[in-house]
Amino acid sequence: MSSISQKMFDDRMKALEKKLDFIISKQIEFAITVSSISDDVQILKNESKSRDSKIVILENQLEEPKSRCDAIEAKLLKMEVKDRKLNLIIHGLSKEKQQQTVFANVSTFFS
Repeated sequence: MSSISQKMFDDRMKALEKKLDFIISKQIEFAITVSSISDDVQILKNESKSRDSKIVILENQLEEPKSRCDAIEAKLLKMEVKDRKLNLIIHGLSKEKQQQTVFANVSTFFS
């Protein structure tokens, strides 16, 4: 059995200590990085919540103009329908009057 000299043992211990110091420093760097990433994630979450609340506010602000726009659109549709009916009546009456017989004109006059 070969025995290890004290100097050789001390040299190996120093090498192990250096490796352990390196590992510990890397773990500290990793912990700092994780902490920084966690902070960034929290900031992004807060910004997201703020953005979401702003979106809700904007949607609520748009609701009234949208309902007014829908009401105006409905009125326009009703007006278009009335215009079409009026045009049909006008055109229909002129064709109808042209096709009426004298008897129909007289009966219309007396009614």
